[in-house]
Amino acid sequence: MAKTYMIISIISFILCGIFLLISVTLFFVLKINRVIDFLSGKEAKRNIERIKNESKERKNEVVNVQKFDFTDIRNDFTKEDDTDRLSTETDTTLLTEIATTILGDEEETTILGNKFEIIDEITFVVSKHIISI
Repeated sequence: MAKTYMIISIISFILCGIFLLISVTLFFVLKINRVIDFLSGKEAKRNIERIKNESKERKNEVVNVQKFDFTDIRNDFTKEDDTDRLSTETDTTLLTEIATTILGDEEETTILGNKFEIIDEITFVVSKHIISI
């Protein structure tokens, strides 16, 4: 009977070692440490610090602006041979058949009641930064 318990305990210790190796492997494969950082807020703090550092670096960054010569564009617009005059044969005429009629005094706009009802309230939040997980 004691020998049976000894075999069961050895098998149990071997299974315990195998499951320990599997759990350690899955911990790193599934990146559980990132999940713990996300749930505890450590990752958000790191991202905020990273964004602050990037903005400080961009403030000190020198931007090179290339100068553009607009004289070529101005010369293109001042050329007279590119533009032709329209002929005088196609003058603008008043369309009497489809003309808009002006409302008289008796046909004024009537003001409805002062009813104002908010159906949905929408709030937009705009941010320049993207925080990735």
